[in-house]
Amino acid sequence: MNNPLLEDLIEVLTGEVALYEGILALLAEEGEALMSRRPQSVLDLARRKETLVLKIRTLEESRYLICQRLAKAWDRPAATLTLSEIAARSEPVLGARLVEIRGRMRACVDKLRGANDRNSDLCRHGMETVRSIMEAVAGELNRPGRQAYGPKGGGATRSLEPASTMHWTT
Repeated sequence: MNNPLLEDLIEVLTGEVALYEGILALLAEEGEALMSRRPQSVLDLARRKETLVLKIRTLEESRYLICQRLAKAWDRPAATLTLSEIAARSEPVLGARLVEIRGRMRACVDKLRGANDRNSDLCRHGMETVRSIMEAVAGELNRPGRQAYGPKGGGATRSLEPASTMHWTT
């Protein structure tokens, strides 16, 4: 006889894995968008990932409630109940499905970590590049004797005095 709670748990976990796989696909798109320097695409993907995370949170709440009910039925503290134990206490067919889902979820989470780390590295590299460019521009602007436009449009040597007291010499 199948336990309806176990069937519900399998359905919830299967939904979670599908959502994790969806996030993994979005992370791949995000990596491409980062490398192609498409910030609007990155923002759009972030919103889509956020939506999937909210859906996962909802399924996690359902999973928690199901595990609470299973723990009560088995007279166990819910905090100590693991998916391995649930699979071991289940009928063989359901237990096998739970073990398979657990494997898929673990593999997906590992892939998510790797993809997230890669995208994080891409973001960090992009920010370092922007910072380097800004430092180079600031260095050039502050270079002594740098030629610039004077107040009348002609060439002038820029003073290094603070902006509030800056004056131009021609």
